[in-house]
Amino acid sequence: MRITRTRVAQTFYITIKPVDDSLPLLQVPGMRVQEGVRKTITEFELKATDADTEAESIVFSVIQAPRHGAIERTISGQHYQQISSFTMDDIYQNRISYNHDGSNLLKYRFTFTVTDSTNLLFMVEDNGKEVCVCVSVCVDSFITVG
Repeated sequence: MRITRTRVAQTFYITIKPVDDSLPLLQVPGMRVQEGVRKTITEFELKATDADTEAESIVFSVIQAPRHGAIERTISGQHYQQISSFTMDDIYQNRISYNHDGSNLLKYRFTFTVTDSTNLLFMVEDNGKEVCVCVSVCVDSFITVG
């Protein structure tokens, strides 16, 4: 009787699902607009990053809209619609703008929260330092007219 040994190799693929445990980091330097003009909000005026979340899943929710203007979204660059939420991807794609109503006030704000669709907490950065961890509280973005 003869015994033959046969070796069988099998490859198993394992997919690791990452845990969404990184908090969004918010930067809000504010922005300057001309009276009565629409200005695109760029990542230089408002930015949130998250190490384990794509930009389209970082959501800003406007809690208190600006009193003297509107936060608006465009898809085509021609038609604008007032909105109450938008994503970081919207900002990167230049779809979000602030439309000033022409009033004479020099400084005011709108209030918003930010989430990565998983965590209710976020961090705020000021002058390169992480200054607080916020629990879905509101952050003011100041708009200076001039």
